[in-house]
Amino acid sequence: MPAPTVLPGRAFQQVDRRSRLLFHWRASDQSLITVNRDSTGVFTRASDGGEVAGQGGFLINPASDDLPRYEWVDTDADGVRDAAALRLEGARTNTIVQSENLSTAGGWTLTRVTADINSTIFAAPDGKYTADVILESTDNATHSFQRNSSGFSTGGSLAASFFFRARGRSDIRLFVYGSTDVGDFFSAEYDLSGGTVSTSTGGIGGTGSLSRAAIKSYGDSWYRCALVGAVGGSHTIAAYRVDLATTAGAVSYQGVSGNGLYSWGGQSEVNAAFETSYAPTAAAAVTRAAETVYWPYTAKPQVETIYVKFIEGGTAQSTAGDRIIHTGAANAATDPRAGIETSAGEYQAFYDDGTTTATAKAVAAPSMGDLVELRWTVSAAGVLTLGQSIKGGAEATVNSTATVVVTRPSFAAARLYLNSGGTSLQGHNSYIAVKRATGAQNMQAMREAF
Repeated sequence: MPAPTVLPGRAFQQVDRRSRLLFHWRASDQSLITVNRDSTGVFTRASDGGEVAGQGGFLINPASDDLPRYEWVDTDADGVRDAAALRLEGARTNTIVQSENLSTAGGWTLTRVTADINSTIFAAPDGKYTADVILESTDNATHSFQRNSSGFSTGGSLAASFFFRARGRSDIRLFVYGSTDVGDFFSAEYDLSGGTVSTSTGGIGGTGSLSRAAIKSYGDSWYRCALVGAVGGSHTIAAYRVDLATTAGAVSYQGVSGNGLYSWGGQSEVNAAFETSYAPTAAAAVTRAAETVYWPYTAKPQVETIYVKFIEGGTAQSTAGDRIIHTGAANAATDPRAGIETSAGEYQAFYDDGTTTATAKAVAAPSMGDLVELRWTVSAAGVLTLGQSIKGGAEATVNSTATVVVTRPSFAAARLYLNSGGTSLQGHNSYIAVKRATGAQNMQAMREAF
């Protein structure tokens, strides 16, 4: 192998990408301290957090005020949670009360089923023995349990989710409808033995519309079944019903003594386009406050690159400009400012100094659960670039048509916000890494930079 060419009078040196890296945070350290330990993030949340999954899938109990939540995520869709991530979410409310007490005493209506509370020999998804055993009668009819949800507004989207484990009966249907007209509904069928979901029976009726149905494993044969849609009509109350079913999808059948399922953790989120982390309730609805993280940020002259890696948790479903990364003031509106936000369900890079606005919008949106990498770069010529990779694929890039000039100091506040524009515009994702480098770097260079 020939020796490397060296200019006369100069020693040979390898290129060290670390010399260009200004900032590096990774969730695997389960800390908000940066890798080079010269900066510590500031986290806020004015409530307990929702429960998130540990490495084996079981849920970790809600974090108390101002404690960040680290969960384990599946980065390659093989069913194995292989990486730590910082879960950050906007505010949401679980309006189903008594979410872990599916008895008549808990306010649930039981139809040809009985509920044996907290008697299961299997631990619930949070590792505690609080799951309920739902047993069907031997009648040849429907077998179900249901309750109403508060806070419903006419025409709004609803996200319903429950944790289930098969016990003789492995097929169920989630059914959400307007309480004054069962014909206005949306639904889906779930197989708790194969971990699959189907909407083959149509899934909607009357003015109902179905937008999302999903099933996700949480270890030890537990699955979280989620359903999102709108019942339509002029209803003021939404009802949530769980129908036990046969493998053929029939919800009216001859029951078998001892058959049923294990159920735990019901959640209803109103005006929501997707489900978020589980927030247990007792006698009243529970709200998880929005979460924000920021680090000190000193603007550099013109040419730099910011990289963020995360699991899509629903931010791309937003059309309201929810943020992934934001530099600037806490109010998210004071110029100059820059970052990555959503626009009509896709991500876009932006820069706004009050006079010039530049944007570069991605051409595709990730799906819930996808591994996403985004790169924000401004060139020497002032061209803003957004690079996006989904599920480790090739980087797709889009450039702005407007050019910008970034000089020091260039932003309204010396802060780099993750998952928000400060006190507003919070998204819903699980973050694996954030990096910042001098120069216009491509996606591969940012992946390898350490």
